[in-house]
Amino acid sequence: MLAGILLFVLTGCKKTDDNDDCDYAIPVCSCAYIGIVDSEGNSLLGADNVYDPAEISLSNEGQLIELIEDDLGGDQLYLRFFFGEMVSGEDYLLQLNETETDIVNLEITENIGPCFTTYAIQEFNLNGTEIIAIEGIYLIEK
Repeated sequence: MLAGILLFVLTGCKKTDDNDDCDYAIPVCSCAYIGIVDSEGNSLLGADNVYDPAEISLSNEGQLIELIEDDLGGDQLYLRFFFGEMVSGEDYLLQLNETETDIVNLEITENIGPCFTTYAIQEFNLNGTEIIAIEGIYLIEK
């Protein structure tokens, strides 16, 4: 029985000549995480911290990208956003508070697969400087 389950899992999404059934395929989330830290790596995000997530927005000419607070099961707070709805190569304003705004620009690739289209960040730029993800998180040092 275990062998049958493993066989189903391993071949459940495989494209065959008879069936293009993608019912069991799970798409990869087109989301990324932003952390804002000081020079020692301490989080600056939080309601009682330097940057209140409720005041932070990411937008581009009327398009507001939703930012979702997420601690990823740890003690630091991050902002999750869905980049699949963003336009590659365009500038987005990351409004941190009333007086501080950064410019975010992503190079995003589209990958069309047999079951769905996925997106990947090729380059994340903040104010013209590339930031490399660390374990899937883009850390902004302030």
